[in-house]
Amino acid sequence: MCSKDRRDSCLGYRSPRDSFAPSPQARPCTYRGSGVNIRTLCFRNREVLLEADEADLVRDVGLDLHKAETKLRKIRERLQSVQEWSATQLEQLTAADAKLSAAIVAAQLSGQR
Repeated sequence: MCSKDRRDSCLGYRSPRDSFAPSPQARPCTYRGSGVNIRTLCFRNREVLLEADEADLVRDVGLDLHKAETKLRKIRERLQSVQEWSATQLEQLTAADAKLSAAIVAAQLSGQR
């Protein structure tokens, strides 16, 4: 936590008066021939991407290839993460199944005596 007199030197601290100031890296919006503002164009989310026509998707990718490649990289990272998570869950559920099954069988056998 930053002390009050050292806030200006702490990383990540922004005073309220700076919160609406434009960043020093801000550039004016750029436009392509179609008149689309490419700085505010958001690439499609997963659901919209799956429902999109191929022609629309090719057009959007053509407007910002870098953004599309970044989206593809993030999708692949998420896919890898989900695969690892599901493998871990499968192992844990299989182990819990085996342990609980053994406990049920042991309880049934002890109840028959």
